[in-house]
Amino acid sequence: MTQLKIKKINGMTLPEVSLSLMVMVIFFSIFAVSTKYIQVNLKASTSLDSQRKSWISNKNKIYLKMEIWSKIISQPSYSKNDTLKLTCRYPKTNNQTIWDLPGESDSDLPLGYKYCVIPTSLIESDLDDLIYEKEGAKPGIYFLYAIPDKITPTSLPLRRIICRPITYC
Repeated sequence: MTQLKIKKINGMTLPEVSLSLMVMVIFFSIFAVSTKYIQVNLKASTSLDSQRKSWISNKNKIYLKMEIWSKIISQPSYSKNDTLKLTCRYPKTNNQTIWDLPGESDSDLPLGYKYCVIPTSLIESDLDDLIYEKEGAKPGIYFLYAIPDKITPTSLPLRRIICRPITYC
């Protein structure tokens, strides 16, 4: 008959215990750091500004207005010179739009933001050049910016890219 050898296992050795403790400490430290990061970001996104509005609400209102402005500004009825005259402005208090554009007032925009229309280096060609498809004629690319007076977790800069005139984009 063959002899059976019975191995007696007494548990983990000291190096195995050290390695397992080290892995556990690394895991829990990564877990704690990531939990703290998520907690800070969630708190910042739900905190309120001086008007008692959340960052998400303000961001949504600004982007909705930028969408309306971009639809108006990108129309060919506005000339290149009219668009270049649109500079940085604060919302008006007399229930008018910022740049006297048609449409509803901008009174519901968050306070403390300056709104800008800034051309990029891709300069818009004249409308006649675009109509007659002259060589090198291109539509213009512009940025719509919402720049806060003070950058905080509840007021961050926002931007949107628009192309005009829209019929040539």
